[in-house]
Amino acid sequence: MVSSLQPTILVASSDWPTNSGPIAWEAYQASKAGRPPKKLCPACGDQKFVLTGDIADGGKLIPCPMCAGQNKARWLSANCGLEPRERSITLANYQTEFIWPKSFPLDTQGALNRQRADARKTIVSALDKQTGIFTFWGDYGSGKSHALYVIVSECLQRNVEAFYSTTAGVLDHLRTLIATQRQAQHEADPDRFWQRLLNVPVLCIDEVDRFNATDWATSQFFTLIDTRYRRRNSHLTAFATNKDPKIGDDEIGYLFSRMRESTMIRLQGDLRQMVR
Repeated sequence: MVSSLQPTILVASSDWPTNSGPIAWEAYQASKAGRPPKKLCPACGDQKFVLTGDIADGGKLIPCPMCAGQNKARWLSANCGLEPRERSITLANYQTEFIWPKSFPLDTQGALNRQRADARKTIVSALDKQTGIFTFWGDYGSGKSHALYVIVSECLQRNVEAFYSTTAGVLDHLRTLIATQRQAQHEADPDRFWQRLLNVPVLCIDEVDRFNATDWATSQFFTLIDTRYRRRNSHLTAFATNKDPKIGDDEIGYLFSRMRESTMIRLQGDLRQMVR
């Protein structure tokens, strides 16, 4: 699972170790200067060239396939974290009105449709600004994940880098760092996928209430949330959760405290039988 979450292009850099890349270098320099990091090309860090593999194993330095232009859309699509079916969910087919079962009173049906309409307006606003923190929360099957799919898919159509992951996917990656004995050198040797989570212009994290991790992974996840929160004026981050952020439990209370300072959109009603 982890390998599918990571960009496949290796980065070459003369200013910084190749296993870190220029994005990590820029983030480091920006942190020292107390400024937001620049949005560099995620494949080459604006160096215009990338390595196809380790030089010792026959890797070659080639023009960056993302900066080349014609392959940018393909790269963004392949590295966005969504499956092909999920990438097809856009604003054009995001439904806001449904014919609800007769068991739903008319006023309830109207309220649920208005929630979907409000969610669509919020998605449009988030895409226009491409900054801030947004949280979609509510019932199982109410369309929270769909909202995140739409944000990522629309970004792809606009040639904006965006990435989707479940919380389990992020934690799975952090556990892999421990399993491969990279925890001790994590700060000195930044992981490419982790750096992408910190720096990607648009990040969507789903199922944040499904949280089961070691203390170290929990600490790293909070670092991610705090970093994205501090960069909310230059980056867009969206969450989806089944729990009410206003209540939040102690285990992930820090995360919910950040959500409470975000734009929160509630969605109710199980739409799984009505959305194809």
